[in-house]
Amino acid sequence: TGRSLVPDESLRTNVSTEGRPLSVVDCTLGGGGHASALLQALPADLPVRFHGVDRDPVALAAAEPKLRAVTAGAY
Repeated sequence: TGRSLVPDESLRTNVSTEGRPLSVVDCTLGGGGHASALLQALPADLPVRFHGVDRDPVALAAAEPKLRAVTAGAY
């Protein structure tokens, strides 16, 4: 496993979008671990539009169940 490049402080940040959806783009999605942690750390009532990108189709397939689990299948 790799070391997280997302500082813990960034996951504890208060996010305000004034009612607009927060757009989150992960251009190195990999297995979805960082994206899952970020999405879980956001307030449940915050509307989010998540976009994950990776060149590796195996990585995308690995990320899918993780992201479905944290988004109730709505990603």
